[in-house]
Amino acid sequence: MEAYQKEQQERVAAAAATREQERKYFESLTPQQQKEYIAQRRARQEAIIRGIITIFGAGTSSGNSAASPQRSSSEEIWLRERENSFNRRPEPQPAPASAPPIGPIYGTGPGGSFYGN
Repeated sequence: MEAYQKEQQERVAAAAATREQERKYFESLTPQQQKEYIAQRRARQEAIIRGIITIFGAGTSSGNSAASPQRSSSEEIWLRERENSFNRRPEPQPAPASAPPIGPIYGTGPGGSFYGN
């Protein structure tokens, strides 16, 4: 557990050092360069967000949205059979045939002949 905490502290310290370097770099820029730097960072962040949305959107677009492609007939048949199996009531099964007594000590009633049955 100590190794994990130490590693976590190192990550936090490294992130803080990186932010400090970025801040110093940003302050060294002219006002026009600062505007360009901000625009570049926004564009990079938006590209990352679009990529994430594309990845997760592709995973969810196969759901029941109107924009999703048509299902193949085998998918439709499988889904229909699956839905029917959930909606179908189970048919009653006959009770198993009663078995003959195992021996004289067990008898036929609760507790067998051991209790006087």
